[in-house]
Amino acid sequence: MSSSQVKRVSEIRNFDRRSTSDQLSTTRQVTVNRPIRVTSPRKNIKSKSRSLGLVFAISLFSILLLRLFVRLEILELSYKLEEIRSELLVSDSRLRELKANKALRINSRRIEQEVVSRIGLKESMPQQIRIIN
Repeated sequence: MSSSQVKRVSEIRNFDRRSTSDQLSTTRQVTVNRPIRVTSPRKNIKSKSRSLGLVFAISLFSILLLRLFVRLEILELSYKLEEIRSELLVSDSRLRELKANKALRINSRRIEQEVVSRIGLKESMPQQIRIIN
């Protein structure tokens, strides 16, 4: 037998002895019902930073979405405001026109009343009117 073969045989014997001693020692160990999870501090920091980053990203997205909604609402309201202003201008011009017509009618009626009462003029009949070319 060579020296390398002798070493192998001794390693195999030692392995057999370790395995039997391990078998004996495992029978004496107490088993735990729940698994024990050992985490390193780095993993805790990474998971916390990930969750914090996720919360930050969601918060930032929500704020930007809210700002977009507010801007769109402002834009829509400004269009409605312009429409109402144009309607107001049309209504205002119509009101001025109606006031002018009212003033003309009141003035013409008053003038007719004054002419009839002071001078005694009456409206002419169609037979009294002669058209000259």
